[in-house]
Amino acid sequence: MSHSRRGLTYSDTRMAQTALGKEELVETCLLVDITGSMQPSIESIKTGIAHACTAIAADANVRMKVAFVGYRDICDGSQRFVVHDFDEPAIIAKLMETIEAAGGGDEAEDVIGGLEKVAALNWTGDIRQLIHITDAPAHGMQFHGPDVGDDHPAGLPGQNPAQTLAQLHAKRIRYKMVLAQPQLMMLKAFRGMFEQERDHVCILTNYRVKHDMSDLMSIFTQASSASIFDHRSGVLPVISPPAVQPVPVVAENRPVSVAVPVPPVPPVPTGSLVVNATPVPRCPVASTYGVTTPAPPRASMFIRTPPAPACPPTSDVHRL
Repeated sequence: MSHSRRGLTYSDTRMAQTALGKEELVETCLLVDITGSMQPSIESIKTGIAHACTAIAADANVRMKVAFVGYRDICDGSQRFVVHDFDEPAIIAKLMETIEAAGGGDEAEDVIGGLEKVAALNWTGDIRQLIHITDAPAHGMQFHGPDVGDDHPAGLPGQNPAQTLAQLHAKRIRYKMVLAQPQLMMLKAFRGMFEQERDHVCILTNYRVKHDMSDLMSIFTQASSASIFDHRSGVLPVISPPAVQPVPVVAENRPVSVAVPVPPVPPVPTGSLVVNATPVPRCPVASTYGVTTPAPPRASMFIRTPPAPACPPTSDVHRL
């Protein structure tokens, strides 16, 4: 894998987690628009999800569980949602054989209703991700332009998109939106609602999938690997503690060594002596007594540069 964060590689995090002896549980919910245009996504999940999860589990030393939430639109009545909680990937693949893309009256779909079902799932995994596959926006003019057919431009009654996305964020779910068609307004609006804490952990990432969904399982693998990598690079101890240096301290007339952090040394211009991080010129300076003498050296821990060349001799400088 080519992921890189904080100087780590995917291989580093895999080996480190293996050394810790913990096989983490990765939970992935597939949130899928299952209206008429999305049959290719159903076929791709059906034929590829089990194999993709097996490969990820072996490569990253994790266990994989998958949930499925399919959504249509409010006009589809009892067929509006298909929900299956977390289970083995092979079970989800079997479920896909019973689902057919159909329904969805206008162009916008019940995306928010689908997200509500996702939030209600039994999330317990160490690493949690939502992979949302769609080609249409949610109801509401804040999620699309005027050229999109929407019978509910104010949104569906009883739905609160910001609250639903906040619930997903609170459950520490990484949101991956896989778009078959550009949905920039929905993406921007969702990102603003979802990333309200700006913690760089639960963020909304988007991917562009081919219209025939031929690369959907490749994107699934890429998204899952990124979630595992980001989780591990965020929790593994990868930063060394600050260096310490013993400093003599007198306590009850006895010398005692106490370890204190060594502060970082700021960059220093060439030819300067650092005293308390303040450059001091080496050339002689005039005293208040009218006799010019070299500046007296003061105690310093840091001499960062080679000695500066001696100052040119002058007739009015008394050299010590």
